[in-house]
Amino acid sequence: MHEGVRKYPTVVRGALKVNGVGVGFDAEARAEIIMAQVKAQEDKLKVLERLTPLLGRQAAELYGRFACKPSTTFNHQARGNEPSISRDALVPGYRLITSMPMVWSVVLCVEVR
Repeated sequence: MHEGVRKYPTVVRGALKVNGVGVGFDAEARAEIIMAQVKAQEDKLKVLERLTPLLGRQAAELYGRFACKPSTTFNHQARGNEPSISRDALVPGYRLITSMPMVWSVVLCVEVR
């Protein structure tokens, strides 16, 4: 039979990443998952910017538009969370997009119109 102290499961109030979106009760933990996505996107664009002289401007532009497009990731995060959670986390992502005139200038002009 069972001897000793009973062990109960530990409940952790955090967030899990399901299909790339934070799910859970803790809003801060879900915002951290979004911030991790923004940081990963920032790293991708920094690598692309460093490779631009090697690839050429046209190839870098195409890679930036089709492979490193942040709006896909950010839209997925924004739709999967309440605006109160995703808004503060996605502001740096928006600044990241607007600070990259080399890759995103044409995309932003099309979206504004």
